[in-house]
Amino acid sequence: MIRFTRSRHGCIVLLDRTIALRKTGRAAIVRALGGPVDERSFRASLFSVHFPKPSFPLVSMNAPVVEIPAQGSRIVKGGDDVILFGQPPEVLKGLLVNNVTGFETLVLTDVREKDGSLINNLEFPIYFFLFVMNGLGQGKKLNLVGEKEDISQALRLLRFTLMGPTRAELEAWETDEPLKEEWLAVADAIALKYDDGDIIPVEEFFHARPFVDGEAQVGELTIRHVGQDHYQVINDAGEATVNLNQDFEIQPCYPVQRDYVPGGLVKMGLEILGGASGFTPEEPCTGLALCYNGDYLLIDSIPFLDQHLFARGISKNQVSAVFLTHLHDDHCAMFPLMLMPHRVEVITTREIYNMAMEKLACSLGWTVDAVDEHFKLVEVVPGESLNYYGMDILPHITVHSIPTIGATFSTIHRGYERPICIVGDNHTMTTIRKLHKEGHVRDETLENLEHLYTDRFSLLVADGGAGAIHGDPADALKSTADRVVFVHVEQLPNEFDTTFSLASSGKRYTVIDGDPSVYTSQVSHYLSHWLGEPFPNRWMRSLLAEEEIRKYNTDDVIIVQDSETRGFVYLILTGYCDVVQHDGTQFNTVANLQAGDVIGEMAVITGVGTRNASVVARTPVTVCVFSEETFAAFIKTEGFRDKLLNRWALRPIIKALPQFNMMTSTALEKVGNIARFEILEKGDSRRFDDSAWYILAEGRIEDDEGARGPSAEYGWRPFAENNCTSVTCLEDCRFIKFRRDHLETLRRETPQLNYYLRKQRVGQANALVDWLLAEVDIY
Repeated sequence: MIRFTRSRHGCIVLLDRTIALRKTGRAAIVRALGGPVDERSFRASLFSVHFPKPSFPLVSMNAPVVEIPAQGSRIVKGGDDVILFGQPPEVLKGLLVNNVTGFETLVLTDVREKDGSLINNLEFPIYFFLFVMNGLGQGKKLNLVGEKEDISQALRLLRFTLMGPTRAELEAWETDEPLKEEWLAVADAIALKYDDGDIIPVEEFFHARPFVDGEAQVGELTIRHVGQDHYQVINDAGEATVNLNQDFEIQPCYPVQRDYVPGGLVKMGLEILGGASGFTPEEPCTGLALCYNGDYLLIDSIPFLDQHLFARGISKNQVSAVFLTHLHDDHCAMFPLMLMPHRVEVITTREIYNMAMEKLACSLGWTVDAVDEHFKLVEVVPGESLNYYGMDILPHITVHSIPTIGATFSTIHRGYERPICIVGDNHTMTTIRKLHKEGHVRDETLENLEHLYTDRFSLLVADGGAGAIHGDPADALKSTADRVVFVHVEQLPNEFDTTFSLASSGKRYTVIDGDPSVYTSQVSHYLSHWLGEPFPNRWMRSLLAEEEIRKYNTDDVIIVQDSETRGFVYLILTGYCDVVQHDGTQFNTVANLQAGDVIGEMAVITGVGTRNASVVARTPVTVCVFSEETFAAFIKTEGFRDKLLNRWALRPIIKALPQFNMMTSTALEKVGNIARFEILEKGDSRRFDDSAWYILAEGRIEDDEGARGPSAEYGWRPFAENNCTSVTCLEDCRFIKFRRDHLETLRRETPQLNYYLRKQRVGQANALVDWLLAEVDIY
């Protein structure tokens, strides 16, 4: 059944997604339907599943033309043939904003990730093809073009996100028998089916068109693969060139509204990163950040996570975990978490975690084992409470197209329980009762979900997306929660405007206010990480006795170049800063800092009385200000001066090396903590062993292959053959040395380091790369 609801912009609900249509989006859908634009006819068209074939304006002489709907993608139109090259996050929103009314072909890119985002997000383009273009209803399939192994990986990924796990997989994961049967039964009931009732397998959505001798034919167009992410599209009337290498940045196609005023850390509260659906053209998808005692636990990992955290002034160093509800693209964009400076804990069921690792592996073209190294599973069992550092997490099952959970997060404050319930993606209760009556949903699942909509919570966050697999705001009319907030919808129906709230990016819902103790715990945590070992307790008390918490707006200047130090050292507690220098004519950004970084510590050691650079808040920022005198006494008394001087000297050299130049300041500090200089003079010879990794940082040497310059590697090398050869210095040289055991320990603890070390080895000579996927099975 297809339902239609109306908002102030006009919105349609098709099967499982709400499509919010502003003027451009609505007009695009109307043109795709080929129908009139008056409301009554528009509504009648939507109630028919047999959409007319989309029509596209013929271009001059049918020659292919190129459009850019979003960074990292291209649309090529040639007559009636439309091809989408590249599928960056939320690409469908870019198509809607740019009035692209349909496509018949998807081309998979060679480069899997760029600028912190994956480039093969197929789920929502497929929803558009299935439910808006009604492709299958017209007997059509999407052409899927790419290398043979890439196509197989894409189909396996889509099988997990669209169909869910198989019976064999759930059994291998030892899923509880009643839950296994419920998940399988609900998935079967919801799945798209042929007229005879058989489920349509995911591969039947597509015509696989692998490149053969560098070419693929789709309709009247020939796609010629001429280089990495470089293509020619040819027909009888002419040709067009697509070169995705021109796109260096991948950003949302809609404006991301930034905070300018610091909000402050709380003991318990919720910040909204986004509240809309994957079809809402000008708003981010639904994502939440739960702040508990100053630490952030994400509720799902939304597309463009880095940009939305940045907009709210939340540093990635402040994020300790993610509660993962399910696998759909608008909730599970996990790649940014692989680039974290610390391993993120993934709180979810074993089944959802395994599916997420499979999805990320197929997205990157890496093995599951290699991807899994970057995360830590904190397993939860539906119905069983987990005490997570003092916060109680009680997960529950919802009813969705694939395995999905939600949870109630609660803590005791002044003798009273303060619970926040995140329902998660969920059917309407009317549909769930119907599925229960048919035997697909268990008694306990129905009863528990009914309680969620009637029990009292400090805050209830529910799915209001409507359609076949999303909730109905009317389900919460009997809720006794203090506040009810709906997600997955751009605009609530008018009858609920004065009853419920609507989540949108930038909103904050505080359950327990913060106090100075929240910042004190953050100071202790960050200083220990900065030092590389536990910060001495007595010195910590001395520093905190004189500390001051200061807050800065976006673009505020925190430290002024050439000014006196004024006796302060700064620890960033929230947000991001830039270190900038002015040479008299222009500004130069020399470093990007975030929560956990220390500013001004080297002035303490070197005795320099003036600042050599300015520090500017890029987001709302909170800092802790210490006494420079007390900080200097700590460094001197505890014998850390030489260690910090060594790290300070190493920092710019390590940053300049290609092995590390993509890493953030926090990760570089960790690398610098275990690095040491080794100096050789001109004419010295040295034979390296496999106990350490040596990188030439300065000078020139000669080995068996001739003269070599900076970045040459010797001894043991991560993910590469050892290079235990002899060298002779042609000039004075400095090597950076990493003990093998220290580097391997740090690599496993630092996902960002692990990822970039692996990435740089791909394609290098003598690399030991055993984690790349070949062709895989769909099931």
